[in-house]
Amino acid sequence: MAEKKGIIKGKWEGENRSIEFNLPLILFRENEVFIAYCPALDLTGTGNNEKEAFESFNITMGEYFLYTTRKKTLAEDLVKHGAIPA
Repeated sequence: MAEKKGIIKGKWEGENRSIEFNLPLILFRENEVFIAYCPALDLTGTGNNEKEAFESFNITMGEYFLYTTRKKTLAEDLVKHGAIPA
């Protein structure tokens, strides 16, 4: 499988907060595992096929947004990853 690059767009709804996102996503296969990787946030999802990898990534991203919004570290972390300017 050749590497696929694209953009994932959407809106995450959390505890009294929503976040709209527009992030790069790379989908590739390594050995028998499909991997969905977002370099802007350094997050990964894996699966036995593309759909499972994408679903796993969505869960990982949701947990990331939930954790960083609860800890009030989202903006700091986005700056750290270079996703937004300091």
